[in-house]
Amino acid sequence: MADPTEGTLAVGDTSDKLDTTVVTHEDGTEAHREGVFVGDPATAAARAAVNKDALTSDYGVVARDPQIEDVILALHAVLDELREIKMHLNLITEFES
Repeated sequence: MADPTEGTLAVGDTSDKLDTTVVTHEDGTEAHREGVFVGDPATAAARAAVNKDALTSDYGVVARDPQIEDVILALHAVLDELREIKMHLNLITEFES
């Protein structure tokens, strides 16, 4: 497949254009792929992005959430509780054997 290029498609009978990416397949046929906008409709700058991870070369969607730190702290607390439960279950198992 060749490198994608920017493209547009007409929207119905209007003068509006839809942004697309044009890809050329190995057999020479072209296809328009519509991009999808993920973000705040009121704030154009508040949108998700696709980034390539430097360590794994994987692509992924990146979005910032101001509450993410709270979520991470809560997950750490849950993990700590699970470790404690596992420790108690191991003690019970050793006691019963």
